[in-house]
Amino acid sequence: ATALLVLLPPLHAARTMSTPPVGSLLNVCLSACDAVAPLANDIYDLVSVNSARASNLKADKSYFSLADGIIQALMMRLLRPRLGGFVGEEDEEAIHIDEEPFRAGGLIAPESIAARIRSGRQRIEELAAILSEQSENHDDWLGLTAFVDPIDGTREFCTGKGAQCTICIG
Repeated sequence: ATALLVLLPPLHAARTMSTPPVGSLLNVCLSACDAVAPLANDIYDLVSVNSARASNLKADKSYFSLADGIIQALMMRLLRPRLGGFVGEEDEEAIHIDEEPFRAGGLIAPESIAARIRSGRQRIEELAAILSEQSENHDDWLGLTAFVDPIDGTREFCTGKGAQCTICIG
């Protein structure tokens, strides 16, 4: 998976506002994307063999995959407590990553990827601790909102064109 990272101050911010020092935040976000990439690849492998347990079509005919829900939940854990806002594409009420069976959007993660979810969650928690320490010095991060599209290109991801997808944190 490829990571696309952009964090911007809110649209209502004054034009004279300086950009907050986000370099360390971006580095942690990139590490988080690297941490969940193996999980995305495992789910992509499941989708590629047409596993109905890994993806489905929503009512609006758009695709949803386990990767969308689980990765969003992991990124939410990392970023929500430290930034002013967090906007995710998927319904967070339908995502459960604290205990097995792991679920997202009505899909239950197969046992074959449970270990990858646990290791991704552990790494995100380690990164969250690092970010928590760093955020103590950056109150200006509270002026940032993260927009997360866990699999930007879900249709491509779910139809075997995974090279055209990114994990997007904007």
